Amino acid sequence: MVMEPTRHVEVNFDMPMKLINLKVIGADGTPVAVDYERAKEAGTHFKGMTPVLLPGNYTVHWKAVGDDGHMMDGTFGFMQH
Repeated sequence: MVMEPTRHVEVNFDMPMKLINLKVIGADGTPVAVDYERAKEAGTHFKGMTPVLLPGNYTVHWKAVGDDGHMMDGTFGFMQH
């Protein structure tokens, strides 16, 4: 749950990865504009800028590739108050 207005989403990995896709979807299925750079170098922390998010539930979808070329993806949700 995020209590303060936010203008970004963060994705953290235990191992270095290259982030290749980052999407934020609102509860009604509407995509939220996310400004992020597709990773050129592997890292463990990535941040995508968003417009100020209205209160509601959001889902973040990410895709990344490991140093071994293995593609991974995942989702997580959060609530903006």
